[in-house]
Amino acid sequence: MKSFVRISALLWAIAFALVAGHAENQPPLDGYVTRIVSSSEFEICNVRVATTDATKMGFSNGTTNVIGPADLHDLHVGNIVHVMGERRNNLFTATMIRVQIDDHTQIEETALLEKAYVLSPEGNGYKGLLWIAGYPLQITPATHLEGPDRKAFSPNLVVPNTWVTFKARYTREGIFADSLSFTPNLTEEKERKYREQEQVQFTEPDYVNKKPGQIQLRFAPDLFVPADRELQAYVQHVGESLVPAFQKQLPENDPEKMHFRFFVMDHSSRHFNQFSTPGGDIFLPGWMLLRARNESQVAFLLASSIAWSLQRQQLQHARRFETHGVINSMPDVGVTALMFTPAGLPVSLVTGINAASYKSLMERMNRRANRISLVYLEDQGYDLREAVQTQTNLHKRELKNPFHTGAMQPPDATKQLLEALSDHPDGGRPSTKSDAALKAAQERLRKVDSKLRKVDSKLKD
Repeated sequence: MKSFVRISALLWAIAFALVAGHAENQPPLDGYVTRIVSSSEFEICNVRVATTDATKMGFSNGTTNVIGPADLHDLHVGNIVHVMGERRNNLFTATMIRVQIDDHTQIEETALLEKAYVLSPEGNGYKGLLWIAGYPLQITPATHLEGPDRKAFSPNLVVPNTWVTFKARYTREGIFADSLSFTPNLTEEKERKYREQEQVQFTEPDYVNKKPGQIQLRFAPDLFVPADRELQAYVQHVGESLVPAFQKQLPENDPEKMHFRFFVMDHSSRHFNQFSTPGGDIFLPGWMLLRARNESQVAFLLASSIAWSLQRQQLQHARRFETHGVINSMPDVGVTALMFTPAGLPVSLVTGINAASYKSLMERMNRRANRISLVYLEDQGYDLREAVQTQTNLHKRELKNPFHTGAMQPPDATKQLLEALSDHPDGGRPSTKSDAALKAAQERLRKVDSKLRKVDSKLKD
């Protein structure tokens, strides 16, 4: 196998040498596609890449290579590319473009189905497309489908608010599902108790008397919410627009309905990232709102928190800690408080949990929440590329955090977001939203919290 891969790599090198011509000594350009400009031009970060009639483009999965004339219709934002050619200033004229396709990548996930889809009968199976966990899954007659407890599959199971466990694989033609298992979403008694016990104590702001709201955590200082009605109304408006339709349509007394509320905090949250509670309260640190350059960035922060809540991420996190005996051995430390430690106090000091295990868990859950958040953003007309920029800023800021958690800190998810963008053909579409309301909210926050202005100035790169 290794020798076959080496031969494949050698063939690629020969192909590059043949098409590169006089530019063969130019250093190649590697990276993620961040923008499709036109049918003959795209960008890698801020470098423009132009194609000509002579440009060749190939697809490689490490063992299989396909080379032909360049056609940027086959290229998506988020694709990993290796480009050879000639660079002059900020323009790179390509002679060969190699697109990395992860045919070997297998996906195994369990996530909540959030939209209604129709699968059409074909042969002895079904055919269609399902978005699950942020992946566009191609269903074919070869896909094995089953209902709860391995019972026979029925198309009636393909409805929102249904858990789906799937196995799938990447190919050049898309992501093809090998198997899917559908289970109705029912709130367990354990989860109901968990939501009740771990809901943070939150006193809403008194807008009339201008008294800030207060968030009381078990293992962190109290946090405060500015008593500015218009400021909070802005964050609530953006957040509500991102909540999936199926959630909004559930009856008020349905145990599966999440009553989402969105708030922005003051300077007391300077060492926190955004977080959500099991009951659906989502809190955005004031410094994040001030650093946002457009509403797409704010929407991404709120969307990822919505995904955390709807996909039961907190419960999974709690169960993992319980598996390690953390909850039972430390009854005075709330699970909800532990949820906040990646951006606050070191988890290792609180739990003694294995750093590698915790990091792997957080990486998996963050990847799922971020992927799903891109679907929310696309549905509402936001610019998906801003999610990548926001994640990059978060990673840079975390390095300056005085409570930096080192090995316990979840890894930078920027690359994962770029890879997820390649699954959205319209991922390079500009936002349809105005940023006027954001600018007004930022100005109100600066006026109501003078200390936050100082925090923001210290955090700037």
